[in-house]
Amino acid sequence: MDSAYYNAAVIGAVRGQGARFSVTVPANSSIRAAIAAIGDDAWTAIRYPRAIWDDQLDCWISDAEVAETGYTAFASKKGQAVTARLIVRRVRDLNKKAPAGQDELFPVWRYHAVFTDSPFELVISSLS
Repeated sequence: MDSAYYNAAVIGAVRGQGARFSVTVPANSSIRAAIAAIGDDAWTAIRYPRAIWDDQLDCWISDAEVAETGYTAFASKKGQAVTARLIVRRVRDLNKKAPAGQDELFPVWRYHAVFTDSPFELVISSLS
């Protein structure tokens, strides 16, 4: 689901019907804190078989990293807290205005997170 559906009522309705959910989350302060708590060793590099267009970077990307952590959403809503997986993809936010040959001092990332109770593995290796 799109982030517009990230709320306790929708997730509660989905779970109430015995279904599973996957919903994009907005980058609020608790989501940013959960992402910041993911250790550097938890990220797995992924390579897309075909590059995908990134509207924000205005370029094709083929590399990213993914990680996951546990997360409790809607904790401030009495009786509506939901604990599930927070799956995060990050891509390098490259400075296109940097002069040629000027390397970055430290990596800057853009994050995209999904809150889900899916039982599927985060990364599945491709078959050779």
